[in-house]
Amino acid sequence: MCATCCCRKSRGRRTLCAYETLLTSYSKVIVSLAWFGGGLLAGIAFGVFWCRSDVSGFKVRAVHDGEGKAVFVLDSYNRPVYCEYVHGTWTNEKAYQFFFDGKWVMQLAGGTDGSLRGSAVTYYNREGKPNIVWIDRSGTGRFTDREIHEGGQVRKEALIQGVWRQAEKSNDVGGVIIDGEWCPVKFTNGAWQVQK
Repeated sequence: MCATCCCRKSRGRRTLCAYETLLTSYSKVIVSLAWFGGGLLAGIAFGVFWCRSDVSGFKVRAVHDGEGKAVFVLDSYNRPVYCEYVHGTWTNEKAYQFFFDGKWVMQLAGGTDGSLRGSAVTYYNREGKPNIVWIDRSGTGRFTDREIHEGGQVRKEALIQGVWRQAEKSNDVGGVIIDGEWCPVKFTNGAWQVQK
């Protein structure tokens, strides 16, 4: 007898109840997926490490400027695919940039302890020009800033108390317009705060 339902005995053998049959089916699917995934990973490893012909079109370039150093992975058309940038000797924070068709699409910024410090994602319009950039300054997975590209102009906005507000600078101090009045803001505790 099964604990969840009544099982029947048929000619001395116990038959599986519907619950046990369902579990058996799921376990077969999981085992099959594990075998398929393992085979797929083995195939990729074989292609990358032993057949090198698929990755021979990629190049690695190291760049060093006064602020930091970067390592780029370029495709066969000399377009960037990936970049790892270490910003300066005073912070040692890393930025990981990802490109598609040579265009920057995403950046992840990490601290020296391996934590995520921020991210940015760029969306393009049909003409291939930047449409909007979403920015997460805190690395929490919530966007805090956005840059909207319209007609050759860039409008910056900040998320203040759940509302997107246009960002403006006054005397090199960042702020937003609230009810027609400029208010200074400061980024603290993972969010923009209005300074009174």
